[in-house]
Amino acid sequence: MLLFFFDKTVNPNKIAAAAAPASNVEKLNFNDVLNKSKQNLSISQKQFVEKIEKKIEDNKNEVSAKVNIYNQLAMFWKDSARVYEPYLFYTAEAAKLENSEK
Repeated sequence: MLLFFFDKTVNPNKIAAAAAPASNVEKLNFNDVLNKSKQNLSISQKQFVEKIEKKIEDNKNEVSAKVNIYNQLAMFWKDSARVYEPYLFYTAEAAKLENSEK
């Protein structure tokens, strides 16, 4: 009875099979997701997003400005476009640049 409680109950072959990475998994490319999301926007929304994205290139060295721009883009995708993948990406980018203990 003690062997039942203290011995391994899982076949080691099953553990190795579960831990093996899938070789045919395709990596997610954010640019593909962003381009597909932009296709569903109206013309004015596309112009707005492109205008804000140009500001990122203009403010390459200013971290606080980039954080603000990423937050603007995140809020646009959340509130106006209601597409959450770009919202999550831009929120994560702003968080990477922000120097806080949050």
